[in-house]
Amino acid sequence: MASASAWAFYQEAVRRVTKAICAEPSLPVDVAALCAIAEMTPLHLERAFHLCHGVSMAEYARHEWESRRTRGMARPWLIAAI
Repeated sequence: MASASAWAFYQEAVRRVTKAICAEPSLPVDVAALCAIAEMTPLHLERAFHLCHGVSMAEYARHEWESRRTRGMARPWLIAAI
């Protein structure tokens, strides 16, 4: 079991990575860049991310990318309807 300070470190690292993914969701995920942001190895980052979000970084980025694409596609329809 991880100590409270280790868990806080993981949560903060995952928060920074999540913010980076949301700022610029791209596929495929640049794991090396995200590891640099988190200051963690790929294995530790993937485990911590999955513990916090319940999905892999790639799944999370794919969902963000698809959400933005869908929102972007919906706007012309909304404008046309108005």
